[in-house]
Amino acid sequence: MENNVWQEKDRFDFDFPFLCWDSLLPEFVYPNHWHTYYEIITVLKGSVIITIDGDSIAVTQNDIVLIDPGQVHAVPQTDSGTMLRFYHFDGQIFSKDAHLGERLFQRKPRLRKVSQDEVLYSHIYKIIGTLFTEYREKKKGFRLAIRSGLYQLVLAYLRIDSEENRISPEKPSLNTEQRLERVLTLIFRDFDRFTLDLNSAAEEAAMSRFHFARFFKRQTGQSFHSYLTKVRLVYAKQLLLMGDLSLDVVANKSGFSSLSSFHRNFKTDTGCTPDYYRKNNKSNK
Repeated sequence: MENNVWQEKDRFDFDFPFLCWDSLLPEFVYPNHWHTYYEIITVLKGSVIITIDGDSIAVTQNDIVLIDPGQVHAVPQTDSGTMLRFYHFDGQIFSKDAHLGERLFQRKPRLRKVSQDEVLYSHIYKIIGTLFTEYREKKKGFRLAIRSGLYQLVLAYLRIDSEENRISPEKPSLNTEQRLERVLTLIFRDFDRFTLDLNSAAEEAAMSRFHFARFFKRQTGQSFHSYLTKVRLVYAKQLLLMGDLSLDVVANKSGFSSLSSFHRNFKTDTGCTPDYYRKNNKSNK
């Protein structure tokens, strides 16, 4: 665990390790951190990028993100109007025979309604809605109701089929060259879509996200996120020198989810701000 990553301590009631709360700030930021309990994040309104163990996951309204204990994660910054709901629960809430393992949510850290996981999504979405209601209203027996709901949620995840054993019928068995070609085509076609992420690319390659991450790094020498960011930055530089588009427009057209994300990645890549880059490179043309 990196020294500069903050370990968040639990804030549970002493007799019941479950907590639910909403982000209320207009621009919400939660830096890199980890903890020993499970976390679920739902997007009530808007859209946001959430990072988990270095991977960026783009989520929009009603999407669900699930995080295992020990995973380093962050919400770099939400746009104004975005609202998130957080659920925290400790594994000790389950009996010893639950067999959770260290990575309960590892295979499917994001669920969305319109996807091949629609049935699982609907089931989980209903459960967490009930968890929130029970926690907020605290009627007699609410702890029992929450515990029951969490058991249902965990059982659903324990029984999902392994992604490694599923290949989409639209994407039959592919060789290495075909997989890489599909993904690179996806990147250069859709890099301006900020929801393009590791999960989307893994689906295109007909691989699990974990096998795909290793596959892409082995083939290109870079992580998927780093490669995609470089493609976006190359396009952004072109836009900066072509005209007088505002930085907001340049960021949006290049696939960055926010102006702050664009600024941060641009400065990391070039050592200067987008404004400085445009001014000095235009004058040298």
